[in-house]
Amino acid sequence: MEQSDAEEYDRINRDRSDGSSELETQPPLHRLRNQLLDPNNLGELSPRSHRYLEELKQGHDQLLEKIWDDEIKTGHTLHPMRWDAFLEAGTMILCSMPVQVLLDIMNGELVSNYLSTKASQTKAFLTEHQKQWTAQRANQRYQPVIYQNWLCDHSGNAPSAADVQQLVECVRRYLKESEDEFAQKVDTVVDECPKIDWVGGMRRYLESDGHVAMAKRFCEAMLQALNTPNPRRPFVETGCTNNAQTRLSQHRRHQNSNRLMNLVEAICKVNFPHLKIHQFVVYDIWQPDQAWAGEIIFDRLSGGWIDEGHGFTFCHAGESVESSTEFTSDEWELWADYAVDHTPFLGRFAHRKSLQNPFH
Repeated sequence: MEQSDAEEYDRINRDRSDGSSELETQPPLHRLRNQLLDPNNLGELSPRSHRYLEELKQGHDQLLEKIWDDEIKTGHTLHPMRWDAFLEAGTMILCSMPVQVLLDIMNGELVSNYLSTKASQTKAFLTEHQKQWTAQRANQRYQPVIYQNWLCDHSGNAPSAADVQQLVECVRRYLKESEDEFAQKVDTVVDECPKIDWVGGMRRYLESDGHVAMAKRFCEAMLQALNTPNPRRPFVETGCTNNAQTRLSQHRRHQNSNRLMNLVEAICKVNFPHLKIHQFVVYDIWQPDQAWAGEIIFDRLSGGWIDEGHGFTFCHAGESVESSTEFTSDEWELWADYAVDHTPFLGRFAHRKSLQNPFH
């Protein structure tokens, strides 16, 4: 017999008092639904987040269909036969994620809520992931994950409109061949830099005409975003890896990383020291299709696509995740068992199957 929300909430609180992680403490589903409908919360969301939130209130299937359609609009050729796998993997992801964390990702408040002195579901969730990451590093056994890089200030606040306008000016300055002195400062501020002929117009983060076009496109998108409702959002990049320790270190050292994100971070180190990259593991993958599907879902929910005006993603999500699925069936079974026991998956999935509304 299925427990009521109140009974489930009481059970979680009892488990917590027995020493279990506060990650599992979650409000009852009816309270979460009321939170979603709160006009004060809705008013802080971007237009894109508004649309996703409306779909989410209708159910997981509707949200996933909207994400799928939006991804195709970016030019990503997703074969129709992959829809069923995307729907299944996406449902598992959404059912096993704390709702507040999803809202914070959509609203660009993941970092600020983590850094806040107040206790929150997001803070507990990310802290728990940090503990798991540390344990995996000690045991040298890694689980594939979805991670995110967020660019914001030291308190998790988004860059101001003035910051964005000045950042655009700096990127455009970096593109000019005449700005070799400024380019040299940017190119040498992070880790070792190869010898570059800056006077001749060479740039560390622009190895091809495609990179130049990408940087120009990013600038235009940033300026356009300033004219939208609620334009202030942290910049974000989403990725998938089977070794978070190594991959996040590569991003920090600007090695085998996202060139656009690296360029912006380097400029910030030179001219905007109050802005920095904050790195988080946001999802533990426990089923193979969750790798490519999860990268798409979290990239879309956070507004990570380059044309959003605050996204560093310029290659289609979910296309380079093969290394994250090279694990044994025993490992997948172990991770799936852990997810079932330590996430909201079972309760949410039951609601979805019976009501098609995760917040009813």
